[in-house]
Amino acid sequence: MEGVGDIQSAATASFRAVVNNIVAANRQPTAWEASCLYAALCELAIGREEHARRRICIALLPGAQQELPVSVIPTPTAAELLHALALIAQSDFGKSGKRPQSE
Repeated sequence: MEGVGDIQSAATASFRAVVNNIVAANRQPTAWEASCLYAALCELAIGREEHARRRICIALLPGAQQELPVSVIPTPTAAELLHALALIAQSDFGKSGKRPQSE
């Protein structure tokens, strides 16, 4: 069984892989990709790694003609998405594998 840290690592690695593929293709994320990846970042920020992994997988669907999971204006660049991921990883949740407790 995977521990919380293992799941987070897998979701984080998947996120980076998708964004790195976008960068390798010398392009910026489409509105669909950016929307799905942004939604994945939100899921990671609140500790819902399994949901984040699903959002990341959905970002890979070519030519998805569905309503965007979230509307992100302006569309974030690949660098901005990676920066946001780094900030989440540095947060209390990213360090401990647990949600921060409210005081």
